[in-house]
Amino acid sequence: MQIFIDSANLKEIKRWLNYGVIDGATTNPTIMLNDGICNIEKGARSIAKVLGKFPLSVEVTTNDEQEMIEQGRLFAQWAPNIVVKIPIINENGMPSLKVIKTLEENDIRVNATAILSFGQLALACKAGATYASIFAGRVADEGGDAANLIKMSREWIDKWQYKTKIIAGSIRGVIDIQNYAIAGAHIITIPPKFLSKMIDHKYTRDTVKGFINDALETLMKMKNVKKDQWDNNIEFKKENKVNHQRKLLGEILLSQESITNEQLKQALNIQSETREPIGKILTRLGHVQIQEVKKALNVQLGNDM
Repeated sequence: MQIFIDSANLKEIKRWLNYGVIDGATTNPTIMLNDGICNIEKGARSIAKVLGKFPLSVEVTTNDEQEMIEQGRLFAQWAPNIVVKIPIINENGMPSLKVIKTLEENDIRVNATAILSFGQLALACKAGATYASIFAGRVADEGGDAANLIKMSREWIDKWQYKTKIIAGSIRGVIDIQNYAIAGAHIITIPPKFLSKMIDHKYTRDTVKGFINDALETLMKMKNVKKDQWDNNIEFKKENKVNHQRKLLGEILLSQESITNEQLKQALNIQSETREPIGKILTRLGHVQIQEVKKALNVQLGNDM
């Protein structure tokens, strides 16, 4: 299954492209307007260049059949990876099947869009569309079973070996992505906000935080047991003092009995959240005086070994 990003926001497109998880992008006049693009040609050219080999869907802006064909031919000249979005019918209910057929016969890839029924999808496939965009969220809004529509459409396409690939769009939530993927959509086009929700999870954050805290506690226990080894390896630690500065300062204060294990653990927990210097935290908490921190820093820098 492929993932397209449903956006004209170059920053978001670059971000998710760099993560290696998107395979194309879809836009429409509303998306472009909301993302601050007023010049369709300029915006489409910029996005297409960023996407490189991946397809970009750009939608026509007319109800007239001949004008759709002319716009489609024009859009296709802007970049080789542009796919022309043609609504399956216009706002007056007139079919756009001739437009789809004509453009595809001229080697211009078409994304037949605004599909809300199996009949519309079947006719888009028959007309030769490269992609068929099922607006699954809108199907569900009207009480339809969007996942089942995708499932039976995919089975029908596979049975009769049409080239058309189903794009599931109009996503309303992350659970839609799961449902449409399982139903068999070839592609799901996802707004950036739902891509971010897909990767994030509160309990994953909490789990990682727990691992880090436990690792710090384990390291402290190891260091207390092996204090003599720490003294023998002071030269190695000096070479790595930039990478380990926060941890070593705490250890030095601990070895000087300026603080307790519990006080250091408390400071390290705060540091994991604030990223402040450990000496500043310990001083603020009242566990050490500034003179003790300075003395420990001198030891750390090798000025008072």
